[in-house]
Amino acid sequence: MFRVGSDTYSQYRAFAKDKAKAYSTCELVLLDVRTGLVPFTRVVSRERLELKQAADLDLSETMRRAEQGSAAEALKVAAEDLVNFVKSVPRKGG
Repeated sequence: MFRVGSDTYSQYRAFAKDKAKAYSTCELVLLDVRTGLVPFTRVVSRERLELKQAADLDLSETMRRAEQGSAAEALKVAAEDLVNFVKSVPRKGG
């Protein structure tokens, strides 16, 4: 099971490009349904700063790009940690 939460912040600037920063946290839990035990959990947080691009219609597009980028990075790190855990678990019967 996993959950991703994000917060975004913006900074309007008069003589420079507007900025948007996003913080995303991915919470990951592996549940063994046979035993009901939780052998692995992980919480990963990532942040991303984006500058407003010429193609962006408004700052909300910049904020969304920052949010998607930080969430993708957090998910990637959490998934890599899960894969490493599963590979490290000894297998039964060989």
